[in-house]
Amino acid sequence: MPDGDGTRVTLSCGRCCRGAAMRRSAQGRAGPRHPGAGRHVRTEFDPAPREMAARHERGPPPASPLHRIARLAAHGLDLPAALVFLVEGQALRLAATYGTSLARLPRGSAILDAACRDDGGLVLPDAGADPRFAADPLVAGPPHIRFFAARRLTLPDSEPVGAVCVFSPLPHLSFARRGRLFLADLAEAASGELEHRRTTLRQTRIAADLAYWNRLSEEIAGAAGFDEAVDRALAHCAERTGASLCFLAGYHPTYRLIEYVTAHVSPDSALRGFDMTRWPGGHAVDDVSFGAGLAEDRIVDSGPLADIDDIPHHVHLRALFRAGIRRQLAYPFDLADRRFGLVLDFETPLIPEETGRLVQDFLARLAPLLMGRLREDALERANRTLRTIHATTEAFAGLATAEALHAALCRLAVETGGYDTCWIGLAGDEPGRPIHIAASAGNGVAYVERLRLSWSDTPMGRGPAGTAIREAGFPAGATSRSIRASSPGAPGRTKPASGPAWRCRSACRRPRRRRCSRSIPPTRWPSARRNRPCWSS
Repeated sequence: MPDGDGTRVTLSCGRCCRGAAMRRSAQGRAGPRHPGAGRHVRTEFDPAPREMAARHERGPPPASPLHRIARLAAHGLDLPAALVFLVEGQALRLAATYGTSLARLPRGSAILDAACRDDGGLVLPDAGADPRFAADPLVAGPPHIRFFAARRLTLPDSEPVGAVCVFSPLPHLSFARRGRLFLADLAEAASGELEHRRTTLRQTRIAADLAYWNRLSEEIAGAAGFDEAVDRALAHCAERTGASLCFLAGYHPTYRLIEYVTAHVSPDSALRGFDMTRWPGGHAVDDVSFGAGLAEDRIVDSGPLADIDDIPHHVHLRALFRAGIRRQLAYPFDLADRRFGLVLDFETPLIPEETGRLVQDFLARLAPLLMGRLREDALERANRTLRTIHATTEAFAGLATAEALHAALCRLAVETGGYDTCWIGLAGDEPGRPIHIAASAGNGVAYVERLRLSWSDTPMGRGPAGTAIREAGFPAGATSRSIRASSPGAPGRTKPASGPAWRCRSACRRPRRRRCSRSIPPTRWPSARRNRPCWSS
């Protein structure tokens, strides 16, 4: 066995003809001598005694299956070292070792590459004497491989994924067929272990996906309204894809406009607090970075954004670039006969290759969930309308004045109908044709009291309320804005500041010689949006 100075000493006893090994120290002290010691002595040089001694000092190897296979390979073939490596793309990963201090594998190792390519197993009696491998870093440097044998690992539906290898710092001129079969069996066992790991990982991913979609379905079903369901869906999409900003945009083919609908900013991104209050409203297709792709129903990838000069006229994308965005993806999808775009912005120009698949899978599963929520909201809206009609009929029966009727109508629209704010305007015949606020209810009463409206055929009177009174019907193209967007000093000329344009329908009637206007639910989505004011101005 190896001595401290690298000399292997074997003492043969003439009496029993049985070898006995003993260790001597480097200072020349001898251990206990066998009675027949010293008769037949032969010595040979061992180039790696300290490495083998250190292996025993490290204790037993890890008990993973691949480590056990490496240990079995070394013990079963009576060789000092073994390893198992795996192919990961263009690199090799050391999966298990025994009897060697290798921590990682060098790049471009010809001997390991040959181990993966040889179908019948690779056996090298003396790798140092083979010109193909003499310069290999594993042969020329530590662990100084001379004898080397390997059997590659394969999976049923893939290329070779690695190999089981045994080696020694000493050459071996022969390797029995029995040893080859033993190494092949170990390689087959290692391949089975890898296949088991792959199957387990696949099942784990499937279970995680099912849990994820069940959680998303429950959150969408438990949302207070359709818009809250969309907000929760965007939050999940940003979490799943790693996007810093995830927002929804709608496309209006008649006017070729892009409308920003709603957005979710990741709380741990640099965009936290980013101001998007001026984005809502209609924007020309050519003014939006993903507008043409959304209009043509195709995916848009901005690619890595390295310089702001690469974004010449897209104002919003330039603002996002200044805030730290370096890549943008847009995916069109259809929902309730309308086309929308799911837009994701990333702070890194390089994103995983599977991001596109994740987004498309997300949209494929999300659309049915949102459609189901739309149907639920439509049913709830119909039931709410019936309740409002019933309550109105009962309330109106006991009212004697127009003022009481107006007040009751606004109150029931808010309390039973679920609207945020309702007001009734009466058309006056004074100069300028003003609209007088007869009654109001809801959260926006203070705002309504400051309104100065007109129904004259002038720019001041061409808002939804004035148009409804003049045309004695529902203005098809009228729009109303958010309460924060409207300016009390400029009735009929509101501008968006914190919310997109909303389509509004107004009802009117003509009691005697006066006219009135009443707000009806907005239809931003195919379903009515609750908790949003509808302003006829």
